[in-house]
Amino acid sequence: ASALKTQKDAGKLAEITAEVISLLGFNTNFAPVVDVGDEKRKKFQNGLQSRTFGNSKEEVVQFAKKYLETLQQN
Repeated sequence: ASALKTQKDAGKLAEITAEVISLLGFNTNFAPVVDVGDEKRKKFQNGLQSRTFGNSKEEVVQFAKKYLETLQQN
């Protein structure tokens, strides 16, 4: 998620995720991670940084909103 550059990218990731979940026979997804990957948190190497949608709460909300809306549509 941290590699996404646009909300369109977030929507495409959600489309792919929805298709994979459906193919596997699941109907629930416990994503996305809505933590903020700010500089303070980046100093801790716990492997979670790649799962965040951004470095500000505004950015995370925008990307997560698009991801969730698209996921639910699919």
